[in-house]
Amino acid sequence: VKAVAQLEARFVGLSSFLPEPLLGILGSELELMRDDAKRLKAGSTGQVKTLLSAIIKVEKFNNKITETSLTILLPNGKNQQVDTVFFGLSIAYAINQSGEHALVGKPSAEGWKFTERNEYAEAIRRLVEVSRGEGEIEFVELPAHITSPVSK
Repeated sequence: VKAVAQLEARFVGLSSFLPEPLLGILGSELELMRDDAKRLKAGSTGQVKTLLSAIIKVEKFNNKITETSLTILLPNGKNQQVDTVFFGLSIAYAINQSGEHALVGKPSAEGWKFTERNEYAEAIRRLVEVSRGEGEIEFVELPAHITSPVSK
């Protein structure tokens, strides 16, 4: 039981590295892991099931490309909706509707951080279109420097 509680605590601690769409998917699992009364009521079997369910959902997200809309804080200090494509938990590309703000996102302990990279605006716009199934299917070349955000 103590080992399960330690694993739950570790999972909750690492949840800051997860992107907003995945946090929404994990809502009930994270809520249960954070609420001592609910954890006790679920018992050790319920806790293990919840932890396994959360891990499976994270692994599923990590093994696919996810296209979604997010509202993020742009470098100009304004919140704006952007079309975003996540490549698992490694990197994301985003662009606003007007195409003037293109961003590259990476996980961090403070949540996903998006850096403006306007030189890739056209490629990111095409990437979003391809991921939505709009227009012609094509290879879209974008830079990707992927490192582990969590040190051991």
